[in-house]
Amino acid sequence: MWICIIKNNWFNREFLTRPSKAAAEKIGHPYHSNATWLVVMEEGHKLYGSQLTDAMVGLGTENKPVVYTGEGFAVNDAVEKAEPEFSGKVRLAFGEEVAVKTSFTNRRANPIKKLNNKHEKG
Repeated sequence: MWICIIKNNWFNREFLTRPSKAAAEKIGHPYHSNATWLVVMEEGHKLYGSQLTDAMVGLGTENKPVVYTGEGFAVNDAVEKAEPEFSGKVRLAFGEEVAVKTSFTNRRANPIKKLNNKHEKG
């Protein structure tokens, strides 16, 4: 199903740009998507597959999701809109730089692959 939706652009891009419940409610949606939330994609890194949080990049201490706005990185509930498609590098609070992608960018590139198999049984 994801393959058809993404391949044919059968999704509401405006909805996907809203990184928090409050931002989504402003355009009439009672819920939001994690499409703009950043995920660590540095292969072999201990954080690979983890959601990037404010604590990881020095933007806070509450472990809230981090997004990219086009102008820089921000905590998801501090902005009205964020980029659903982004792939780049971010410097972690302790100085290390890692590759990140939005959840949507990763899903578009790998519609079938599981991002993080740490939680698989077996």
